[in-house]
Amino acid sequence: IVPVLDEGPTLRELHERLSAVLAGLSADYEVIFVNDGSSDGSMTKLRAIAAADPRTVIVDLRRNFGKSAALAAGFAEARGEVLVTIDADLQDVPEEVPSLVARLREGADVVTGRKTGRQDPLSRRLASSIFNRGVSLVLGIAVRDINSGLKVIRREVVREIPLHGDLHR
Repeated sequence: IVPVLDEGPTLRELHERLSAVLAGLSADYEVIFVNDGSSDGSMTKLRAIAAADPRTVIVDLRRNFGKSAALAAGFAEARGEVLVTIDADLQDVPEEVPSLVARLREGADVVTGRKTGRQDPLSRRLASSIFNRGVSLVLGIAVRDINSGLKVIRREVVREIPLHGDLHR
């Protein structure tokens, strides 16, 4: 499930890399792009990708509703029991998906990736670091990047999480 907001330049590469990784997992899969009101021509690129790949599904939201709504729309469309989310900006590495799925198969309910070499401004990286430390203290588990868009989640867990506002974090 890929929420998309004005990510036209990265979509084809992301799709190619995701498809190669998912095909290597030897399981049925679909790639669901949720266009969250893009205005940069992302929908045109998504239509071309979907026309060439029957495993690609597009959900087109009529305007920008935010990442939580985009993820909720993708979850509603998804048919699998294991759901993978990834941001469209290529800051998450699609090739990490198999290792996250392996952790899920070991018994985890949610496995989250971690961005390294983030391309965000220092202020955003600092705020994220403080937030992650706070979450770690509250939950009593080590959380390095709760804001990472790369997550692998069991469907039954998704059913229990109401998504709205910024609750995708």
